[in-house]
Amino acid sequence: MVSVEQILQSFGPMLSSQLVDKIIEIDKISKVAARKRVSRVITPVNRLRGSNFPNNEKFIYLDDHFVKSQFIENLYLTLVKSNTAAGRALCGLGSRNGACPTILFPKIAGSTVISKQFQTKPKVS
Repeated sequence: MVSVEQILQSFGPMLSSQLVDKIIEIDKISKVAARKRVSRVITPVNRLRGSNFPNNEKFIYLDDHFVKSQFIENLYLTLVKSNTAAGRALCGLGSRNGACPTILFPKIAGSTVISKQFQTKPKVS
């Protein structure tokens, strides 16, 4: 039986669903058992806090991965592939060599802005 820590050492930081798939592939266990194993991880395995991924997934990494090149690269790829708002913003910034004027950021990030003609005006009583 391969531990979660060994899998992360071999493949680097990843989403919890990817980790579950790796456990199933390597240990040939059920999806329920693999998810349970991921939910019970303890230090040095961590979950990235404050991130919103689809289906309540977590980005899982080891203590020694944090803020290193593999961590940053895998997090960037995960954000872009999962089509999150942060991923779209990073892609937009990447297409502009990492910088843009503040006023252009919503457009570059793909934010939906309501046209002024469709905004309702507050009623004055």
